[in-house]
Amino acid sequence: MNWQLTPYAVPLVAGAMVTFSVTVIAWQRRSTRGALFMMLLSLSIIIYSLAYILELGSSSIPDILTWLKVEYIGITTEPVILLMLILTYTNRQRFLTPLTAAVSLVVPIATLLFAWTNESHGLIWQNMTLAPLGEQVAVDFIPGSWYWVWVIYTWVLAGLGAVLLAYTLPRVAGLHRKQLGVMLTGVLIPLAVYLVYLADLAPAGLDLNPYALNLSGILIAWGMFNYQLFDIIPVAHTAVLSSMHDAVIVLDEKDRVVDLNPAARQLIGADAGRSVGRPASEVFGAYPDILAKYQDIQQAREEIEIDVQGEKRFFDIQLSPLCSRPGEYKGRLVVLRDITGRVQIETALKESNRRLTEMYEERDGLVKELEAFDRTVAHDLKNPLAVIIGAGGLLLERYEHLSTESIQKQLAFILRSARKADSIIEALLMFAGVRTTDRITIGALDMDAIVEESLLRLNYLIVEYNAETILPDSWADAQGYAPWVEEIWINYLSNAVKYGGRPPRVELGSDRLSDGVIRFWVRDNGLGLTPEEQSQLFKPFTRLEQQAHVKGHGLGLSIVQRITERLNGETGVESEVGKGSLFYFTLPAASGVSRACEQRE
Repeated sequence: MNWQLTPYAVPLVAGAMVTFSVTVIAWQRRSTRGALFMMLLSLSIIIYSLAYILELGSSSIPDILTWLKVEYIGITTEPVILLMLILTYTNRQRFLTPLTAAVSLVVPIATLLFAWTNESHGLIWQNMTLAPLGEQVAVDFIPGSWYWVWVIYTWVLAGLGAVLLAYTLPRVAGLHRKQLGVMLTGVLIPLAVYLVYLADLAPAGLDLNPYALNLSGILIAWGMFNYQLFDIIPVAHTAVLSSMHDAVIVLDEKDRVVDLNPAARQLIGADAGRSVGRPASEVFGAYPDILAKYQDIQQAREEIEIDVQGEKRFFDIQLSPLCSRPGEYKGRLVVLRDITGRVQIETALKESNRRLTEMYEERDGLVKELEAFDRTVAHDLKNPLAVIIGAGGLLLERYEHLSTESIQKQLAFILRSARKADSIIEALLMFAGVRTTDRITIGALDMDAIVEESLLRLNYLIVEYNAETILPDSWADAQGYAPWVEEIWINYLSNAVKYGGRPPRVELGSDRLSDGVIRFWVRDNGLGLTPEEQSQLFKPFTRLEQQAHVKGHGLGLSIVQRITERLNGETGVESEVGKGSLFYFTLPAASGVSRACEQRE
């Protein structure tokens, strides 16, 4: 054998060395998905390259034919292994079955057998001759019929792999997209060079395919080292995202949808095929508020509320920038975690805490009211009862010795004290009743009749104080509960008479306010109230003793306030020292026609 190293073999030697390093690295990482196929692919390229180096250095047809047959070991296995690698990388391992492997190897095995037995039939090469190639020679031949079968089969496998990579490319982002780009380039370069070779555009007798395959191996190796091609595989990326319950959306630097997992598709009601590549403003058209809020925000995390098909749901939204390297922004990752259940539990707990707080506050209020009630019974109720007992005992013991005038005087004491005790008891019962009554009937009020009944009940007080009462020509229509509204008037009127001027002048009236509210008021001509005194009003068992001869039990205004609150109204006072006072309460306006409804606390 006469063999020598040619200049055309030098690039192949360098390429084979790099490809061999890829083989070693792939073996070291053989546990990583796809690494085994990458190792086999590198070996087939090395076999092809080394055999072609030996072919280029040979000068006789028998020697060249021997190395051609060795080359076909790599030539026939390389397309099949490349397709298996691409199927693995694009998460299509379901096609890698023993049956598909056996079927895909039928043509390569037949081609290899035909190459090794070519002298008997000429199905691969015919009419081999030597052609000059620089200072050396190379083989030239006419392709046999099976040679073209193999060419077509090679293009089908390589083309199928390129289509799978091109189909997957727009559906991934960032590092994954660059990984696919490297692999797709590694597939397209040999195809382009093979096309040049088949078109006889290369120097006669020079096979450019091993050069292209080595370049492809170098590109894939660069992808391995620079992009961790086998450490970060899109298969794992897809599997993780598909299993996540959180909605995950990947946007590029132009806010176009690059990827979204099944949870995100279900949330926004979008199809992956129609969503990828479209602007986020179109895909998320149902949620314009979210899109506008995070339009120019790369990184954020907060809780948001979204209306999903008419249902209020809460999400923890997290935005993270995607950078291929520091400072190189490539897009955003949006993760939406449904926290509706947690928010509902927190809301229920807050409501429970609020109710417990109200219960404790109400309990504390009841305790304070009971303490004040004890003082009222012990002091205010004791005084009139003492008068009744004293006057009654005097009449019982000395009735025969008392004059008619003295007897009438003692009876007057008893009657006045009995009325005072009765008013205290009624006030206490009313105060407790307003709190504990669960159901009342609300209806349109006949304010003329209510005020008239109130004045009749207070007639003895009006006569005693010689009070003047001034009524309006008409009343604004309001709705409420008549017995309670009568108690409001009783308390306001009695205070106006007791604390008014001498003689008292009491004016009543009503005003229609905005928002369907009616204000009723009582104005007196008394001394008026200071701001400090006004702040003490409407508190249970608190009384202002402006005049030494006027005493009360401190329940009246607190009853008024409690009643108006139950009737969805308000109480208040307008007063200035020396100019009298105006006490008012508000009620909802009647809705045209008198009607009754039930109110439950």
